[in-house]
Amino acid sequence: MSAVREDPTPRVRPSAAAALGIAAAAALFAALVLAPRAAPVPDRASAPPASPSPTPSAPWQPLVDFVVARALDGDALVLVERSARGTEGRAVARAVADAAAAVRGGPRLAVVDALPSTAAAAANRLAAALAAPRVWVAWPVATAATALPTSDGMPPAVPVDDPLRVWLDGNGRAVDARIVGAGEAAWAVGAWEHVPSLDGGDYPPVVVPEPLGGLELVGWSIAPLPLRAGRAGRVRAAWKVGRDGAPGYRIAFRLVDGAGRVAADFDDPPANRLAPIDTWPEADITVVSHDFTLGEAVQAGAYDVAVNAVDPATGRAVEAGAGRVIGAVIVERP
Repeated sequence: MSAVREDPTPRVRPSAAAALGIAAAAALFAALVLAPRAAPVPDRASAPPASPSPTPSAPWQPLVDFVVARALDGDALVLVERSARGTEGRAVARAVADAAAAVRGGPRLAVVDALPSTAAAAANRLAAALAAPRVWVAWPVATAATALPTSDGMPPAVPVDDPLRVWLDGNGRAVDARIVGAGEAAWAVGAWEHVPSLDGGDYPPVVVPEPLGGLELVGWSIAPLPLRAGRAGRVRAAWKVGRDGAPGYRIAFRLVDGAGRVAADFDDPPANRLAPIDTWPEADITVVSHDFTLGEAVQAGAYDVAVNAVDPATGRAVEAGAGRVIGAVIVERP
């Protein structure tokens, strides 16, 4: 039987701390070897600007709420840039349009753009936006703006010599103007429509003339169809002023249910305040957009559309009751 020989090299047991260090190093090495390689970071200069996501505290959130409440499918939205580069504004405009379209029943805009406030931008790129049924143009307001629109109807934050406004006034017709939001989130918003052309088929469908005092309703349309409770709508009406003129009536459109009850009442559109009826040319046709927001409580169903004219001096309506019935429309719940 051979003797068992012992190794003469002394055996040294590692301390507990050293053992932990060796184990940690091994784990780190394995993580570095086995970890997947990170994707390359794109060049910031070449990457497209990210579309920010509107939040209730975002400076453009008031615009989202406004577009949902006022715009219709097919409208255009243009944001005016603070600088001439146009990248940040384009991303914000797209974010506003996407957020509005994401709301149930929200509008899907046909044109979304951002332009520097220059004559070249107005001449070259505003024409496409003005070809939409309506273009909403928003100027950022650096400080809190609570003043009412100026005597010419536009918010005080939009100077009369602004190139975009000059071009729009010369090629379209202003139909709305207001301050949206406040403080750092304030925007001066104006809306323009192209002047309708009889040859271009822009006039609302012709109807049998409906006399209302010194006015005649000779054509009208309503959108969207069907209407949706809690969402925006728009009546485009073609009015003819008699040879004796017409007083500054307040035009009122109403939805009337089967029992004769008024379910919705909308009058005094911004377009009338920008161009009062007593300034309309006599013996000529004027097309006006009457905007409204249908109440959340309006029930689904069929309604008559009625129209009336009220003399603001006396408060007396031209037609008795809800007014003259001119058609019917369907309302859906959101």
